[in-house]
Amino acid sequence: MSCFRHCKNILSKLPQHNHGFQNCARRTFVTQSWQKPLQSFRLLGAAFGGSVLLGFGYITYAETEPKKKLGPAMTHFSQVKSMELTPITDNQGANASIKTIVHSDVPGKQMQGGIFQLDPGPSFTHTYTYEAIVLVLDGQFSVTHLGGETLTLNPGDNMHVRAGTTLQYSTKAENSRFYFVIQPPQADDCGRIQAGLWANPAPTVKANLPSTKYDLPPLPEAAPFKSVATLGDILLSTVPGKELASGLYRILKGPSHDYVYDYEEFKYIVEGQLNLTDGTGQYVEAKAGDLMYFPDGTFVNFGTDDNGGLGFFVGQRKTI
Repeated sequence: MSCFRHCKNILSKLPQHNHGFQNCARRTFVTQSWQKPLQSFRLLGAAFGGSVLLGFGYITYAETEPKKKLGPAMTHFSQVKSMELTPITDNQGANASIKTIVHSDVPGKQMQGGIFQLDPGPSFTHTYTYEAIVLVLDGQFSVTHLGGETLTLNPGDNMHVRAGTTLQYSTKAENSRFYFVIQPPQADDCGRIQAGLWANPAPTVKANLPSTKYDLPPLPEAAPFKSVATLGDILLSTVPGKELASGLYRILKGPSHDYVYDYEEFKYIVEGQLNLTDGTGQYVEAKAGDLMYFPDGTFVNFGTDDNGGLGFFVGQRKTI
């Protein structure tokens, strides 16, 4: 009886409101104002198998703090792989079209992402005055490095192009498309760009990028959540102060995990589906062919469905 009198005494000290407890999935979160009374509940809980009986039901005494909601919100672009593009007017006679979809406006290292398409016909020649990272989505490209070799790029092939490189694109396949991420040139890039134009550096290619998904190292941030998530940087742009890291992120069926961005990132969904919830409460099921934008400071909970998900990312950061 003395134990129950002690319980009654504790209950009388609890705050008089009905929102102190929030039931959430696998946890019971407790607001700060309940912490001191719950120190005594822990003692009672040990005697009652880890729970305490209140007038409105059982609560566990092993509470955790609720997660803080962090912003800004992520942005979802649906099925960019097949979206309508705009013909390029200065196209050298080539059947070329393009669309810029997403912008990151971090001063000094702005980043843009979009889709380029080429159809059979005359070739398309372009001199890059900026860093670019490319992932082929459909069709096939014959890519000639002027003054160098000719490469054949197929779906899943990944390419890094440095400022100053001149490439000639041609194709025999209808609707040949690649996804690109570029850093538009800034005034302080003039010297570096001019040096690149003189050098005309060769592009770097990683063939069949999705096939490397089985070799990715575990993502450390996912370990506390027991999530089966992996991540690996593949191709890098190493311009000082403007670094870009591209690679693959993969998550399998099982627990989701949290991640807070301290850089800007675009993520193109290559396979499967990513179930995403940001700090504003926005929920997105990002499917293969979709594109996500995660601004600096975004909180995201990453999950997936039964089939798992694979994303190709380009982030404004140095390699991990």
